[in-house]
Amino acid sequence: MITNLAPRPAFPLLRRDWNARSASSGRYAVQRAVGELIDGYENITNSYAGMTAGAEVGNVLRVIAGTGRGQLRKITANTSTQLSWDLPLVLDATSVWIVEAPAWGYTADSAAIDNADPSHAVTLNVPTDNFINQALVIAGFTVDVNGNESPDGDNPIREDWVFGLQGVRVVTANDDELPTDGTVKFDSSAGPITFQCLPAAAHLNAEIFYVKESSDTNPVTVNAAAGEAFTDGTTSFTLINAGDNQGVKWHG
Repeated sequence: MITNLAPRPAFPLLRRDWNARSASSGRYAVQRAVGELIDGYENITNSYAGMTAGAEVGNVLRVIAGTGRGQLRKITANTSTQLSWDLPLVLDATSVWIVEAPAWGYTADSAAIDNADPSHAVTLNVPTDNFINQALVIAGFTVDVNGNESPDGDNPIREDWVFGLQGVRVVTANDDELPTDGTVKFDSSAGPITFQCLPAAAHLNAEIFYVKESSDTNPVTVNAAAGEAFTDGTTSFTLINAGDNQGVKWHG
């Protein structure tokens, strides 16, 4: 069963090409990249000066694609353009790597599952904290009946940025959807409301709940983006009475 969905919320998004390697010191020289992300901020914030010397010591370098994929190394030193780590590591131009925090900052267990067919897809719900506006590394681990957990490096892993939702928004007049909408409540006591949805590509996989809360009978019309439709094939729906509601998931 998959037991840990463990984001590391404080990892630098750091990707560079190698320039050279010193055999004597074991250091790799890396290119400075304009617009590169470091510690979740654009490199422009430090005038493209690269990394802060010594700031990455103790963090982990993880290779996520290409040669060396799945390998982890502890960073022992860094300059603005160089990283050093503890053990040998083979990398080449195909290698894609990130620098992340040294320990999983959060773990959560799923419910136990029993799936003997490796080709059968399984969906698991894992509770998490609110990671709004954070960069995450998310990994799934398996544990067998004897409690043995799959090793870090062999597990599926994803990088993600959680924008979060602003919570409930009350709309009282004609309005447009926001990328951060989660629950939209309509108060149409002042008159009918037309609400325009964003294109699905602007918020893939987002789930939005629309509900009319005022007791009048003024219609609230929710329109899909031009050229798009809701999952039932319609391009709009209308809420008339208090409590009328509709949930929408945008698949793109």
